[in-house]
Amino acid sequence: MSQTPEEAVAAGNELRQMPYGLARTQLAETLARRIEAEGPEEVLAYALYVLVESYVWGGEEAKAYVPFQRMVQLWDTRPELFDESDQHSFFWAFKWMVGGLKDHPSIPAAQIDATLADMERRYAVAGNGMDAVAFCAFSWANHRGDPEVERAFEAWVETPRDDYSQCEACSLGDEADYLWSTGRAEQAIRHILDVPPTTRWCATEPADMLALLALAQAELGQAEEAVTAHRKAGAALLTSDSDMAEARGRGFQLLARGGQLDRALEWLTRDAALLTGADTPRSRLRYQTEVLTGLSALGEEDLAREIELPDVPARTLGELRDWALEQARDLAGQFDARNGTDRFARTIEVVLTATAFPRALDLSVLRLEGDELVGAASVAGGAGLDAGAAVLTARVAAEGVDTAEPATPGEDDDADGAPGAEDDSYLAHLQRAERATGRGDLAVAAAAYVAGAKGAQEAGELLDAGFAYAEAARCAQELGDDEGAHRAYEAALLRLHAGGVDPELAVQVFVAWAPTAARPERAESFVEAANSLLERLAAIDPEQIPDERLRERRTRELSLRRAELDDSVARVIASVGQVGAWTMKDAADLASSAAELFAGGGDVASASHAFWAAGRMLREMTGTEELERAVFCLESAVEGFGIAGNRSARGEAANDLVALLRATGQDARAEEILRTL
Repeated sequence: MSQTPEEAVAAGNELRQMPYGLARTQLAETLARRIEAEGPEEVLAYALYVLVESYVWGGEEAKAYVPFQRMVQLWDTRPELFDESDQHSFFWAFKWMVGGLKDHPSIPAAQIDATLADMERRYAVAGNGMDAVAFCAFSWANHRGDPEVERAFEAWVETPRDDYSQCEACSLGDEADYLWSTGRAEQAIRHILDVPPTTRWCATEPADMLALLALAQAELGQAEEAVTAHRKAGAALLTSDSDMAEARGRGFQLLARGGQLDRALEWLTRDAALLTGADTPRSRLRYQTEVLTGLSALGEEDLAREIELPDVPARTLGELRDWALEQARDLAGQFDARNGTDRFARTIEVVLTATAFPRALDLSVLRLEGDELVGAASVAGGAGLDAGAAVLTARVAAEGVDTAEPATPGEDDDADGAPGAEDDSYLAHLQRAERATGRGDLAVAAAAYVAGAKGAQEAGELLDAGFAYAEAARCAQELGDDEGAHRAYEAALLRLHAGGVDPELAVQVFVAWAPTAARPERAESFVEAANSLLERLAAIDPEQIPDERLRERRTRELSLRRAELDDSVARVIASVGQVGAWTMKDAADLASSAAELFAGGGDVASASHAFWAAGRMLREMTGTEELERAVFCLESAVEGFGIAGNRSARGEAANDLVALLRATGQDARAEEILRTL
């Protein structure tokens, strides 16, 4: 029996709440097939749009053309099936087709030209605004390196915005990107800094324009401003959709050319999958090109640095440069052959001439001077990390304008974090740190917390000193200074332990420390300290509590603290691969144990995340038992996220589960899982 129109629309709406990926795409395919075969026909246009959308944003744009053409056919033969919302979706999808098809060199240029021409004709017939058409024409001309691209750019910019325009943030970002790519760096910077404070961000912005801003500022020698923009870009990337290949590649380029090779390698290791597995061939070429630019600026000594990246046959940065050059030239050749130009080949040759920036970048928030941890005075504060605020308080650094509200006399007489003349006590430093944190000046706050920690230690207040170092570490961590954060966390735990801190409070510091400790040179000290804390937790005996209810609650609390610690240790080991005698299997066992402890303590959300982590670890192993455990853990994660009402995480875990089931030949079980979604 077919669904009612209301039921079918509700199914499509619920599906669109899922994260993009294999599970969502397969559900969209099933929905479209069912409605095509069984009805209701008045929902077919919507179902086809949902499928097109899932393909486009799920990294399978080339597949979207078939259901899109089915939409076109339906529009021409049964226009009455398109309600007002369907009509808007139909014309909106044209932008994806022109924009997405060009990213695949296997799609003939004639097909893209024809789709663009059809879009222009249909927009005109329907009486739509023409901004989207003008943008697609410019984008295609820019992609090919058309001699008339500047004229196409001007025509787009002069076309009024309308209901089919891309979001304002994307338009502003694309304008800045074109200015930058055509050698107008100062104009690009000004364009970004002038973004209206009311601009609403989207799936890709402000991460794209922030990454570009950092690069342009560094190119012009504005090192402090570039650091501010880079930090903001890193924060924005955490919440961006799609692979964001170009922005991530620009982050690597910035660090490599800015004299921050260790940090550049961290970015490269994190994003290395984009070298071979970006969403589209164009995204892959974008990332390879940015990496090549950074590598081309390195000297021979740096190029000799050893690396290990998945699916990349390179053992040094020099070998990576040679491999990436070969890969990029091959892709560039495919695009140029399709486009009938040499645009991409010329770009590759320019990339190979890249040099270091005129000024090295300093990303330190905390650093060692001798044996002493100090706040880095050269870090520009005042920008914060709120990617939803007016783009770019980086204009503060660029123009020397202080936008902070004037402090009340006596309340904040040391905006730069330096000790005030009236009160140099450690408590005063901590109060200044808290005020700086409140206004987003995390680098300033870190310096003040360190000053407060030292003062507290001199006063014999080791617990206050320890917690102040932990706060400083967290500030440095959020600003991307993992090395400084790691040292501050170590300093914090040393003092907290000496001060006799409650082990349960110490667990919270370990949870915060874990992401920073997940590096080969840092992981061992973290795991050793965590094991020591586990022993202290185990020594707490709730059986001595006479009241049964209090005893049960205390037992549950201790189980949850043990779970948090196990989960943190598991993630650190998994990130590194092996820590001392601890292996990936040990990490998976710890994550599974943490999941069960979380579940037993009633924390379903944390249990789901731990099961998900365990499943991801186990799926990388080859044994039958491990793969069966991986399926169990991922199924538990999907079920738990459903109970917790976390729709997004449930969908992502389902993507992993369905992919694993299909990879191991369990297609029927995968279909069963999809039906439950």
